[in-house]
Formats: sequence, structure tokens, C-alpha cells
Amino acid sequence: MLPMLYAPLPGGEVPQREFTPVLPLPSQRDGWREAGAAAIEFWERAGNDVRISTPFESFAAQRLRRVAAQV
Repeated sequence: MLPMLYAPLPGGEVPQREFTPVLPLPSQRDGWREAGAAAIEFWERAGNDVRISTPFESFAAQRLRRVAAQV
């Protein structure tokens, strides 16, 4: 399943959207780390999936780096 932020538009176009996570409050840090671990796993799997196009593979690697830097 693809995060809906990256879903194609009704005409099939895939808009370029910037993912800018908002950092958590101190009380939210544990949940943030748990969600971050899941996001890292998702982007690793997406980037290594043979069904993913080369351009999206690069996109997945970019997202993986961004999430990993925030966790």
C-alpha cells in the first residue's frame, strides 16, 4: 500500500509533493520513534521491491534518508 500523499491523481499523474514531517513534542517521542521505525522499514522494502520503477526507487531512497535523519 502506498501512502496516500503519493497516490496518483484521477488522470494518472503523480504530483511532486514534499514530505516535511513535523517534529514531535517530548511527550510524543516514543510514538514518533515507533512510527519512524515502521516508515524506515516501508521505504527500505519499497526501494528494494522489483515491482517499483527506477524513478520511484530513487524517490524511496530519498524518503528513507529523510525519515532516518528525523528518528
